[in-house]
Parts: sequence; structure tokens; C-alpha cells
Amino acid sequence: MLISCNKNEENSARPLETIIKLNSGEEVKDYREAIKYIDVNKVYSKCNDDGIKPYDCWVQYVDFSYNFGRENKKFTNRFGYHNYDIKELIKGNKATVEFTSLHRKKKEIIYSLEKINQKWIVVKIDYLK
Repeated sequence: MLISCNKNEENSARPLETIIKLNSGEEVKDYREAIKYIDVNKVYSKCNDDGIKPYDCWVQYVDFSYNFGRENKKFTNRFGYHNYDIKELIKGNKATVEFTSLHRKKKEIIYSLEKINQKWIVVKIDYLK
């Protein structure tokens, strides 16, 4: 039996849910869906240094990842959540979600999020080795 109360799903989402929805949208190149969960101007601001608009830089990254995963048998554009230890830390209107690889020399992905208008948004992504 499923019980539901009429909660706005986006307002009740946790930071990890936001990242899963972002990754899910990016994996299938659904830009309209994925953009709901990321501030591309903040995450891809360094692209401005190269003369590329942050949105265009994000689209290029997603396209590259999508095509690389489809064309290369060794790699996939699907995020393997089961391959990571996942830690979610929330402090007020800021949060981090850390993914630490279980298999590769302590590779980490750290998402920083901010709660804007009662919704968690990714504002920074760090890839560490």
C-alpha cells in the first residue's frame, strides 16, 4: 500500500536526490530537465576564460560524455552509484555530497549545493584524485 501526502516533490528533495536527477537528465541529454538542478553559470564559470559561455560549455561536456559512453566499450555515461561511498552533509542552506570511489585510488567527486527558493541546486563540482 502506498500512502502519499500532497507534498511538493521538488521542495522536499534532499541534495543527493538533486544530484541523481541532474545525472539522470545529463545521461540522456535531457537538458530541459537537467538544468533544473544545476547553476551552469557557477559550475562552468571558468569556461568564460576561454571565451565559451557557461551553458555552451556544459552542453559540450554532456555531449562529449554521452558520445564517449556510446562509442567506447570500456566506458559508459551512466553513473555507477554502487561504486562509491556517498556522504551527504547539510549545513543550513548549503550542502555537499561526496562520492568516494571504492575501486580506484580514492578518486572523489564533490558536489556543492545551495538551497535556492526551497530547492537544492548544484553550484560547484570538484573532481579529486
